[in-house]
Amino acid sequence: MVEYERLSIIVINENREEAVEHFNLFRFLLLKDIEVAKRSNYELYIKTSKAHIRFLPRLQSARGHKAHYVLNLTQDKEYDECVAKPMTNIYSYIKDDPNWKMLFE
Repeated sequence: MVEYERLSIIVINENREEAVEHFNLFRFLLLKDIEVAKRSNYELYIKTSKAHIRFLPRLQSARGHKAHYVLNLTQDKEYDECVAKPMTNIYSYIKDDPNWKMLFE
């Protein structure tokens, strides 16, 4: 069985500006728990002891991105079904992992 040190979470936004806004919000909410926060022209992510949260604009290529959870904030049903949901193919691996058991209680 694969064990995960951190949950992988992707937040999909309509555009880059929204991605930066949500990055700033999460950074504020997780302030004391953040190990690494990176904001550059190419990537936005926050790492805590329990999660790796990536912020992607909708038009950025999603190829190769996989996550336990995807927060799709685009309000586009077709995009959700064709792109966002398939990104969660590793979700099922954490169901049996004792480290993440409390997520399913």
